[in-house]
Amino acid sequence: MILAQARSGSTFLREALNDQPEIVCHGEVFSRVWISRMEPQAGAEPAPAEEIRRIMPERDADPLRFLQDHIYAFPGQITGFKVIYEDFFHDGLSEILADHARTRGLRIYHLRRLNPVAALASRMRMARYQLSHSDAPGAQQDPNTVGKLKMEPAALARYTSWQNDLASRVDALFPDAMQIRYETLAQDFPRILADLGLPDRRAFGSALRKMTPQNLEDAIENYGDVAAYDHPAQPIWN
Repeated sequence: MILAQARSGSTFLREALNDQPEIVCHGEVFSRVWISRMEPQAGAEPAPAEEIRRIMPERDADPLRFLQDHIYAFPGQITGFKVIYEDFFHDGLSEILADHARTRGLRIYHLRRLNPVAALASRMRMARYQLSHSDAPGAQQDPNTVGKLKMEPAALARYTSWQNDLASRVDALFPDAMQIRYETLAQDFPRILADLGLPDRRAFGSALRKMTPQNLEDAIENYGDVAAYDHPAQPIWN
């Protein structure tokens, strides 16, 4: 189970994991609004929207049955899924999944993005310009062409405190989780593979493109107001 801060590279990581023939990693299957990127069986098409709508009440009524019937149903494969902080801590789900993780012996990977300016800018751009992932329907071909955002220092401080609190709650539930970071994901990837019992020298990559400029001055109109918090540096993956 990947427990991730939103906009922390979790989809990029999921794609890289799914490039491994032994792994099936689903997307945000516990999203409050949708079942996102649930992997189909080999050779099958992804579930149509009507089926997702039918499954959602079943998932909400019995999350563990949903996992057994739809997420773990890949015999012989290493299977997993990812959950974003806000979904994990919604409506008692954290207690259910934490108990399930301990009972089943799930490996837990805690993914964070340590640069708060980059993380908040990515969230703001997704909300305003629908810049979610480069493979999303209607995604901008060049995310650098959209307008700049204004980021208030007070809003950044509130966001940082909120995310740090959620991260601390995750660590309290899973003190033995493997800590991985957006900024060092390429270096962390071999550790994940080794933890899953796979060769750790496999390539790390994805067809996805980043949706925020490398230089955040190109995305934030009042960059000088938040520049002091723009660290660590953003990685270059692709």
